[in-house]
Amino acid sequence: MEVIDSTNMIKPVVHFLGEPIFYRVELAPMHERVYGNYADDDGCVEYARVHGLDHPILGTDNIRTSIVLKKYDDGSFETMNTVYRPKHDT
Repeated sequence: MEVIDSTNMIKPVVHFLGEPIFYRVELAPMHERVYGNYADDDGCVEYARVHGLDHPILGTDNIRTSIVLKKYDDGSFETMNTVYRPKHDT
């Protein structure tokens, strides 16, 4: 499944189990030119770790995401490359 994200790009949707672990990392000076727009006022970018279920390349695995761009109230979030959605029991 793919969705059009907030930047009008088509991105794959990956479902995950449990809670994502979000963490901030200081952006290295050599990456400032490319990723500086995604850094906060402290010069940090945010990543996440999830237990992905259906990643198009990694399959089912513990995944470190690309830079997190947006978090949604339903527990899903968007990264530079992918939209991650929590898998709910049905």
